[in-house]
Amino acid sequence: DVCSSDLLQWMAVMRSNPSQFTDPYRPVDGVSWLDAARFCNRMSTAYQFTPVYEIVEGNEAPVVYWREDANGFRLPTEAEWEMAARAGTKTAYFFGDNPKELKKHAWFDGNSVGGIAKVGLKKANSWGLYDMHGNVSEWVSDWFSIYGSEALKDPGGPSGGSKKVVRGGCWYDDPSNCRSAFRVGKEPSAKNGYQGFRILRTTKDLLEKQKKKSAKKELKKDVSKKRMSLHKKK
Repeated sequence: DVCSSDLLQWMAVMRSNPSQFTDPYRPVDGVSWLDAARFCNRMSTAYQFTPVYEIVEGNEAPVVYWREDANGFRLPTEAEWEMAARAGTKTAYFFGDNPKELKKHAWFDGNSVGGIAKVGLKKANSWGLYDMHGNVSEWVSDWFSIYGSEALKDPGGPSGGSKKVVRGGCWYDDPSNCRSAFRVGKEPSAKNGYQGFRILRTTKDLLEKQKKKSAKKELKKDVSKKRMSLHKKK
């Protein structure tokens, strides 16, 4: 999405209003990470795409699996989110390093009037994405962990954890918490009046690459099993 998912979009799909307001053009808030994943699945079904998230309900908290070869809507990875926020820049914000310029591009504690603003009112970054800084912070797909010292290309995050990553800062944050690199971990069940999300779909060419990668993994598993079987027969 070029903006955070708004209440109008949420209500059309989920038939409910979890937010603290009724203005349909403000970002939806008051949603957990699991709520966002369920929204993605329902959006996928509505558009006849394959849902990305397999949600297994149980006595404990639901377990969620990411079907990487599915073509439906999903939350961005942390790396995808930061790449989109930076839009090719290496500065603190997509417009530069000067926090005094933030008011032109974001809603934060220096200019918000007691709450979430409508989407798309501030200047977009060079990729045409609005509200990557401030307004509502956004869930991403990754589990939270402390970054290591080594540089990584498109890191996928840990395979599990207790908190999900939240990015972007919100309407009551100071400028330092709205930087492109700022990150924090929140429990997946957390719901509050400053946290939302945005969604995307994987392009066809990347899906094809992922399918080939998955097929190679399965082939390696089959070969390994056959080798173990031959070893036992000997």
